[in-house]
Amino acid sequence: MKLFRKKHLAKSIIFAMLLLTVAECTPIKKAAAADLSPYLNMDFGIKYSGETIATANEEETVWNIEYFNVADSSFKEGDEFYISCEISGAWHFKQIAIQSSANNWNWNTSPKKWSNDGFADTAIVAGKVTATQNGDKLSFKMRFDNAIGVPREEVSITLTDLYIMKIGNKYDIARELPEDMQLKLGTSYDGTVTATYNNGIYETKLFNVNDSAYSAGDTYIISCSLSGASNFKQGAIQSNLNDWNWSTSPKAWAGNGLAEGQSVTGGFTSEEPGNSISFKVRMDIPINSAKLPNSIDLTLTNLIVIKVANNDTLPLPNFMVINKERNYSGVVEAVKDEDMGVWNVQYFNVNNSEIATREQIKISFEVSGAKAFKQLAVQSNVNDWSWDEAPKIWAPNGIPDGTTFSAIITATENCDIISFKLWFDNPVKEDFNSTPVAMTLENLSVNDVH
Repeated sequence: MKLFRKKHLAKSIIFAMLLLTVAECTPIKKAAAADLSPYLNMDFGIKYSGETIATANEEETVWNIEYFNVADSSFKEGDEFYISCEISGAWHFKQIAIQSSANNWNWNTSPKKWSNDGFADTAIVAGKVTATQNGDKLSFKMRFDNAIGVPREEVSITLTDLYIMKIGNKYDIARELPEDMQLKLGTSYDGTVTATYNNGIYETKLFNVNDSAYSAGDTYIISCSLSGASNFKQGAIQSNLNDWNWSTSPKAWAGNGLAEGQSVTGGFTSEEPGNSISFKVRMDIPINSAKLPNSIDLTLTNLIVIKVANNDTLPLPNFMVINKERNYSGVVEAVKDEDMGVWNVQYFNVNNSEIATREQIKISFEVSGAKAFKQLAVQSNVNDWSWDEAPKIWAPNGIPDGTTFSAIITATENCDIISFKLWFDNPVKEDFNSTPVAMTLENLSVNDVH
């Protein structure tokens, strides 16, 4: 790779590139949910809204909306998914359930909700599904039953903010929970924490999520498996995202005490903007309150916080495999290459992205967290990783937060897949040596140029 042959180009040329590729940051506006496809096709991590029909079976005992199909959703045993939806129009029914192919449509382990008087509009039905088998395509359906009166054969149902997220695999090896309780968004943790008695309940110290500024209406899923709480009937997660609201906090209940590995999982939608996510685990309603200790140790497994996109922006996958024509946002790490003296972000690979000589792609994103560096370059396999032809931006005082990068790259050879990499160099301070450096990418996209 001719990485640094012409690294120090004339400032006039770099300045011209800067004018073409750098723009002032503009806040991302919150967008409405995506329209629900008439074929009920979905992507992970996107909210959908729309009207659809629940149809009765021949006996008119069950009404179903079937089937929602999730793109690029092969799964394996142990994969865990969270499905959530706000439902209106279900006042004829006492029960709503979400059944999935992931657990072979198992009714017993399907998320359910019950209302004796039927469901008022904007009822939220949500829950976690754990795959009991391997599969090529994830599907799910909504089931309405225990009808009040005699509904029509077809019932119009409005779905708002319907989404599905993969939240990990219960067999994955997670990172050790840090002592300072500082977590990274999208990273899974295992560890033991202490819950201390406080006015009739037991609570852990606050967990804090780094790089987690959020807007009003942003949604996050917080999930963990809990052990060591068998003396309590209820466990919950409370968060500043919903102003510590107890009624909308996810809870788990077991009249005989919480089982080992009890799942506590739920979605939080922020009521106001904020700069940092905080939450705590709470245990209450002990089975035997006699001589309770001042504190208890809880083991948390696969503790994770992940974000659901407000609009058509997907969370950036951990393995940096993305699709063309889609937008991605997330936190990445630039790690120092000691041999070359630069910082780089691991390769991005674009699915189903064969490209021929002379065809063009456009790569664009907004970057924050790169103030320590004067230069950013993007190299791609489509032009043989050429450093000379790599689009670059230069900012003598450091790359400002919200800087927009946008460049068109012409393929110089045939490639079976598009790959590219981000490079950061020329630190503003000569003695800068931090590694890794966390950065946020917003609206990362790869598009064909027609």
